[in-house]
Amino acid sequence: MDAPRHSRESGNPERKNLDSRIRRNDVNKIQQQITKGDFKEALLGLHPFLQESPPDPDALYMQAVCLRYLRRFDEARAALERLKQLVPEHGRAHQEEGHLHRDAGELDKAITAYRRACRYNPALVAAWQSLADCLRGTGAQDQAKAAEAQLRRLESLPKTVLTATDLIGQGKLLKAEESLRAFLLKHPKHTEAMRLLADIGVRLGVLEDAEYLLESACEFEPQNIQLRIDYIQTLRKRQKSAKARAEARKLLDRDPDNARFQSLYGVECMHGGDYPEALRMFEKVLTAVPGDPITLTSRGHARKTMGDSEGAVADYRAAAPHGEAYYALANLKTYKFQDSEITAMEAQAADGNLSYMDRVYLAFALGKAFEDR
Repeated sequence: MDAPRHSRESGNPERKNLDSRIRRNDVNKIQQQITKGDFKEALLGLHPFLQESPPDPDALYMQAVCLRYLRRFDEARAALERLKQLVPEHGRAHQEEGHLHRDAGELDKAITAYRRACRYNPALVAAWQSLADCLRGTGAQDQAKAAEAQLRRLESLPKTVLTATDLIGQGKLLKAEESLRAFLLKHPKHTEAMRLLADIGVRLGVLEDAEYLLESACEFEPQNIQLRIDYIQTLRKRQKSAKARAEARKLLDRDPDNARFQSLYGVECMHGGDYPEALRMFEKVLTAVPGDPITLTSRGHARKTMGDSEGAVADYRAAAPHGEAYYALANLKTYKFQDSEITAMEAQAADGNLSYMDRVYLAFALGKAFEDR
């Protein structure tokens, strides 16, 4: 058999490497211009990257930064909307949106944007600091203290671990993995590095390694709640329901009135087939956090499995506009969406701030609704 013929682009690795180096040098030059405050020059340098189809996400982000500093706010918002359409969970895009709202004096909108930024990329120190400042500006002192505590935790991490957290937030998993493995060779008991490496394993489907890392990390730092929660969720993904439930029970026994622990234990009971106990836990959570959409959706799942279709539908509808709730309604096969629900879903689907999975859930639900019509 003849060797496959390569195109000019794919068959010349030296040319590809040269193009990559040129591109990297151009980006570095633009970043230096932004650092120096040469925003107009940086915009000129970004132009070729923005003409690509689709445009380069990092270029869109840098464009928005330049436009904000030049006080061309409407253009900056337009660049961010394009970026979020391409990468819905781009943490820095939501951080930059927060800066725009903050500079316009719209503190409530800024807080919402900063919260999204911190959720999508927990390593964004500037987003945590700005979130704390805005919360304090609205009088939410306790929430501001919580954000500042998270900021201090980040600042206490070794630079390598913080950088790896940022890389994971950007979706650069292999680069983060390489960095963390090298770090753990020198610091084999650093539990946060172990947790992050396990997180990468879960995202890549290497669940056995993730379980081992988290089990070891929990032994090194037994009081670390986030480690234990990650460990329980990994056990669930490995279909080790009994062990996951036992670990969740340990957390609940520590603090029986903690709604987060109640929810976690309820979910593990549900996955283990103990639906009455799951429903009991979900009721407790909803007493503490009335109308919580995630808990309502979970209770709907339990009711559906127990054959209570009407109760499941009621929970799913009460959880709207939670994306998974709409998906669950569509997945019932027998449910017909009302016109008002379709209108609400279409409006929500047009929201540029939706997470990736919420977009998937809404697309499925709308597809089912239009198919039924």
